[in-house]
Amino acid sequence: MTFQQHLLGRVAADDVPCGVDALPDVPGLVRRDGLVDYRASLELQAALREDVVCAARGPSLLALEHPPVYTAGRRASRDEYPYDGTDVVPIERGGRLTWHGPGQLVVYIVGRLRNRTDASGLVRGVEAAVIEVLRELGLGVDSVDGRSGAWLPADRRGPARKVAAIGLAIRRGVTSHGVAVNCTNDLRPFGLIVPCGISDAGVGSFADAGLQDVTPAVLAPRLLDGLERRIGERYETVTSPLGRTRVVLA
Repeated sequence: MTFQQHLLGRVAADDVPCGVDALPDVPGLVRRDGLVDYRASLELQAALREDVVCAARGPSLLALEHPPVYTAGRRASRDEYPYDGTDVVPIERGGRLTWHGPGQLVVYIVGRLRNRTDASGLVRGVEAAVIEVLRELGLGVDSVDGRSGAWLPADRRGPARKVAAIGLAIRRGVTSHGVAVNCTNDLRPFGLIVPCGISDAGVGSFADAGLQDVTPAVLAPRLLDGLERRIGERYETVTSPLGRTRVVLA
C-alpha cells in the first residue's frame, strides 16, 4: 500500500480498521455534526504537505464531507461568484468555481510525485479510478473528451451531467486537493454558479440517478482503494506503517 488512508468525521464507518499514523493536530477540524471545516482542511493539507516536503511522511488520502461552501480555483474570476453574494474561498487548485457540502464525498490527495511533470497523467489516473469505482456501484458514468471528471451521458432530461469533479494543485512536486463526488447532496447550490466554468452541461449525483443508498460513507473506502490501485505507483513513499485511520472528532 502506498497511501495512508484517513476517513474523517461522518465517512468514518465503525467497521474500518484503524491504522497507526496520526494526522497533524488542526483545531476545529471535525465538527460535532461530523462535517470537516473547509478552512481547517486547508490547514491540514498544508501541514501534511510540509511533512512530505521534509520526507517525514509519505502520501495520504483524506476522505470527508464539508459544510456548504463555494471554492474558487486559480482560473476563476469574481464575475463567476454566486449571484447571491455567498462567501467564496479562493484556493490554489486548478479549475474554476465549485461547491462542496453534506452528502458529497471529497477526497484530498497529498503526496510527492515520482515524476513531478506528469500532471496530466495524474489527472487521467484519478479520473480512471473514479469512473471504475462509480461503475462498480451501478452508476453509468464515462469520461468526456477535453473535460476531466466522471459524467452521466446526455438523455431526455438534458445534456451530460458531471458527477465527479477533479481539481489538483502541485507545488514543489507535492500534490494537494483532489476529487469531489456527488452522492446524496442537494444539487441546487450549483444553480447559483457555472460549475467548473462549464455552461453547456449539468450536474448529477448518485441520488439523482436513483441510487440513494450510495452515501459518502459507502463510497469512501471503495474510492480510496481505487485510487491506491490506479495512482499509488505515481507517488514516492517513506518507511512508515501504512493503513487506514478514522478521525471521528477532532
